[in-house]
Amino acid sequence: MALDDGLIRRVGAAIARGRLLTAGEPVLVLVSGGADSTLLAHALCALGHPVETLHVAHGLRGAESAADAEACRAQAVELAVAHREVDGFVAPGPGVEAQARARRRAAADALRAGRPVATGHTRDDRVETILYRLAASPGGAAFAALPAADGDRRVRPLLELGREEVRDGLRRAGIAWRDDSSNDDRSFARNRVRLDLLPAFRSLHPAAEANLLRTAGLLADDDAALDGLACELLCGDGGLATAAVARAPIAVLLRALRRAAGFPAPRPVAADRVAALARSRSGAGSVPLGAGRMAERRYDRIAIVRGGPMPPPADEVALVVPGETVYGDALVRCALGSGGVALDASLAAALVLRAPRAGERLPGARRTIARMLLEARVPRSERARYPVVAAHGEPVALPGIAVAPASRRPSGLVLTLAAP
Repeated sequence: MALDDGLIRRVGAAIARGRLLTAGEPVLVLVSGGADSTLLAHALCALGHPVETLHVAHGLRGAESAADAEACRAQAVELAVAHREVDGFVAPGPGVEAQARARRRAAADALRAGRPVATGHTRDDRVETILYRLAASPGGAAFAALPAADGDRRVRPLLELGREEVRDGLRRAGIAWRDDSSNDDRSFARNRVRLDLLPAFRSLHPAAEANLLRTAGLLADDDAALDGLACELLCGDGGLATAAVARAPIAVLLRALRRAAGFPAPRPVAADRVAALARSRSGAGSVPLGAGRMAERRYDRIAIVRGGPMPPPADEVALVVPGETVYGDALVRCALGSGGVALDASLAAALVLRAPRAGERLPGARRTIARMLLEARVPRSERARYPVVAAHGEPVALPGIAVAPASRRPSGLVLTLAAP
């Protein structure tokens, strides 16, 4: 019993086009006993890939589920491949399909050992998923459903084959498979898409499916182009370049914010506010993005921060001289040095770190500490936490910014600030 060479070549060509697998690469194949995963396992073996099959037993159909598991074991013996079976029981009820998918993914991740994980999704599965997502949620993300590969080496080599092509290929080869009776249960939304919506969709135009998938491909090309433009807004530290944000179309800015913030893109109104922040003459300011994040203007860049300003540490911290001292989320380094502006070393035993206080100045300085932090371009959200070096209750230095005139020496303690 062997698949038709032409069918195997089509699967191999799809793998090569999508760069899904390298030649002879070992692969973990999720199998259910159904037609699609059965053909997938046979095709990958025929293409020379060392295959291990994995069946996650959900136990939802009693004796039928047990027979599925036995069919998967028999297939592994026939193909002479390693086989794993994992208990993936889920209780019937709302959300059972999502729970089952999560159990399969978790089981595959636990056993993959660095290998790609292959699933038997076909062209029909992709069309059904796109239609379901279009009905269930707005936006163009529906067209990105079931890509041939995702970023985590999950691959779908059969996406260029239709469900009936798969079954015809198995029939010609004399290879048996099992049908899942729950696929006819219209209480599941995905089944209603397959049994009712998809036939109606096909009846509208003979090329309906092809046109839908072609649209998905064109949108994928657009997405790639927009993602490239969005990356040009990003700085190496995870923020966004202010000048680039000010010029960017909102669609590009939304994508850049999604990447920088690490959550689905905020609403367009939030992107409008970020753009206005970037165009403002002020070098500071912030706007909420949602999900507990803020976009904060820091002169030539816009940082994504969580929530509002963090409160400063409640207590004073003794400065380690010489050495490093952690204060909140900052690290103050103190070293003996000369040839520049340094702090009087005779104060070493009395030095502490504390938060700035309203209206205070370094002794002998004309500007307040708040003004000095502003002029040093310390972000607004960090000013209340910036460590002030004090001695005997009086501020004497701002690490990396200034030393009080009365406490300055040509050589002494040199203070710098860094992230811990």
